[in-house]
Amino acid sequence: MWTYKNTIIDSINQVPENAIGFIYLMTNKESGKKYIGKKYLFSERKKALTKKEIALLENKRLKKWKLVKSESDWLTYNSSSKEINEEIANGSEFYKEILEFTFSKIQTTYLEIKLQFVNNVLESDDWYNANINHHWFKGNIGM
Repeated sequence: MWTYKNTIIDSINQVPENAIGFIYLMTNKESGKKYIGKKYLFSERKKALTKKEIALLENKRLKKWKLVKSESDWLTYNSSSKEINEEIANGSEFYKEILEFTFSKIQTTYLEIKLQFVNNVLESDDWYNANINHHWFKGNIGM
């Protein structure tokens, strides 16, 4: 269950209009260890056109697929962290908090990275984050 500004968010209808994702903070209820990540609210996939849809095309040289947008698994999503998912599987409980909703992919990535650096997630064992943007790793920064 996600919370945002002390309000439970359990439906896409509670998300700000035009939001595409969010930055989140997960906190282990027992240990207090935390994780900052991002999650997109929707996914887009290429789907092949049906024979009927292809037959309706005026220009048969056009693409034979369409983009289909659907709601992601954000409501039940936990984390990309294997450590967190293992702890959840073993019975650990986490607070799941939305820090900010985002309105573009670049904003989503920027805010995730910014909050990870501002909170020094690689410099402390209080964080699950093992890397930032797959460029900076806990064991390689010399701290």
